Parts: sequence; structure tokens; C-alpha cells
Amino acid sequence: MTDEEKELEEKIKQYKYQKEETDKKLDQLYIDTHKTKKKKSFVSKLSKTTISIMLAWSALGFLLVGGLLIMAITMYIGNLRQYDPVIKIESRYDMNLKILSREAENKVLTYKVKPKSWKYGKVKFTVIQEGTGSSKLYEDFKDNYLKYLIENIKNKELLQGFDILQSYDEYGLLEYKLVYKFNSEQDKEQATKKVNELKQYLMSIDKDMEYLINIENIKMEEI
Repeated sequence: MTDEEKELEEKIKQYKYQKEETDKKLDQLYIDTHKTKKKKSFVSKLSKTTISIMLAWSALGFLLVGGLLIMAITMYIGNLRQYDPVIKIESRYDMNLKILSREAENKVLTYKVKPKSWKYGKVKFTVIQEGTGSSKLYEDFKDNYLKYLIENIKNKELLQGFDILQSYDEYGLLEYKLVYKFNSEQDKEQATKKVNELKQYLMSIDKDMEYLINIENIKMEEI
């Protein structure tokens, strides 16, 4: 074998060796790259799952806090309604009221109000609450309604013989009465007839009249 042939054979061996080394490095690089992608993919999936869980818990927490807040507000409003004198009167007469004015002095709340309904809308009256106790709640709707009906009665003859007595109590609430006076048994019969006629007329205006006015304030009195 000539020197040239020996040199060529040596170069071929070196080339094969270098190729094998290069192939090994490429194989290792492929393996490492594939592992890295898997790792990144796992981390990415884990991160997305974690974020989803955190968002779900955050939403749940928000709903829980919101629900508790709404419940607290509802209870607070409910407690306020228990001590609101105007709301109590609305419940008493089953009507909505419009507040015209409000004053507070010496633990006494004074409201000027009127019904929102067209039927009773011209009847202004007063609501007073002393302290926060429901037993100290006063109003004069019935007397004011009776006064309104009498002042606007169409059949004026029904009022003949009656004395109209109007006064105010210590709270400034209206006391309105109609009294038919008599001084003999014969007059008593006439008085009874006149009182009953007026009562029946007023109650014929509205089926709830007896409930909404002080019908007992129409009475007769012996002198």
C-alpha cells in the first residue's frame, strides 16, 4: 500500500469517527429538547389549572361575601322598618304615605304626611313617635279624615243640630267630634235618629269608612 492510500484510509477513519460523534450529539440534543418541551408543557398546564382554581375560589368568595353583605343590608333595613313610625302607620291603614315634613326634638319625631292614594290624598295628618317604643306611637288620621268628610259633605242638612268640636291634644294632634245635644226623652229620640243618619251616610261613601274614621266621635249628649 502506497503512502497516499494509507493517508486516504486514515482520513476515512477520522471522518467516520467524527460522524459517529456528531450523530451521538444530535441524538442527545433531540432527547433533551423533547424532555424540555414536555416539562414546559406540564408547567404550562399546571399553571393554567392553578389559575383556574384560584379564579373559581375567588368567584366563590366574592359570591359568598356579596351574599352576606346583601343579607346584612336586608336585616339592617328590616330593623330600621321596625322603628320607622311612618311605615308602621302605612301598615296600620294599608296605604302608602308621602312625607311632607319631619322634625325631631327631645326624642320626639313628628311627621307631617298624607296618603299617596287619590282617594285619601287630600287628608293631611300627623304621625308622632316618642322614643323608639311602638307603644308611644300616635297619629290623627281618623280625626282628620272625619273632618275632611264633614267639611265636604254634600247633604248639609245632615249636620243640622250638631255641634262641631275641634281641639288639639298635648302633641298637637287633632281631636274632632260632632255632638248632638238633647235635654228630654223626646229630644233623645230625635238625637238618636240624627246621629244614626249621619253615620250611615258617611259609611255609605266607603265600605272601609267605619275602619278609617272615628265614627264613635259622632255622638249625642244630654244637657
